[in-house]
Amino acid sequence: AAALIRLALARRTGDLEAATAASSRAQALAAQLPGETHARHPEVEAQVLAGRGIVELWAGRLDEAAGYFADGAAASAEAAAYERADCLGYLALVEALSGRLDRAADRAEAAAEAISSGSDVLTEHIIPGAAVALAWVHLQWGDLREAHVQLKLAESALRTAPDKLVSALACAVAAQRGVAGGRATAAVEMIRRAREEWPASPPGWLEARLAVLESRAAAAAGDAAAAAAAAQRAGP
Repeated sequence: AAALIRLALARRTGDLEAATAASSRAQALAAQLPGETHARHPEVEAQVLAGRGIVELWAGRLDEAAGYFADGAAASAEAAAYERADCLGYLALVEALSGRLDRAADRAEAAAEAISSGSDVLTEHIIPGAAVALAWVHLQWGDLREAHVQLKLAESALRTAPDKLVSALACAVAAQRGVAGGRATAAVEMIRRAREEWPASPPGWLEARLAVLESRAAAAAGDAAAAAAAAQRAGP
């Protein structure tokens, strides 16, 4: 429990080093639990696998992250509806980041079904990762209005369960929506928000995506010099 709490705190602040240490500790301790304990508490394995998936996602290892999230969803029984939905929501996010839009939408739908199968308390709960994934999918499909709806849902959910990486990705989707809608200034502000308040800096892969978005926003605003500078920061 202590290790998972430390992981949750690291997710709030965006501290990858702390998250990695907490996830490794949780994995080591969970491996020592007897089988009967795992049988009584299926949510434990799902939480541990989700934690490992989050660390892999932060590190930019999308395929490895997807494997952990899929295993976590499979390990969750109906008694662990929230944990299953959380894993599926993150899996939807990984699929969206990988460009597999149909699969991302399917995973997000599965997350909603999982949460609705739980207690009445969870029925109206929104999984932030699933909402951000759907926002990304609808944006790529050209439905800016539905992308906005999903971003608002994610924003509300993240106030209840803060997650620095998911928040930053939500800002990135909002920035791309701003560029698509001809609001370059709003896009630049979203990019700034995605970058702020990390303990060190955003993960390298995320910073590269943000630099590309910043270049597009500057180009849309007619600032060629800023667009070129941001593109150089993005690298090859």
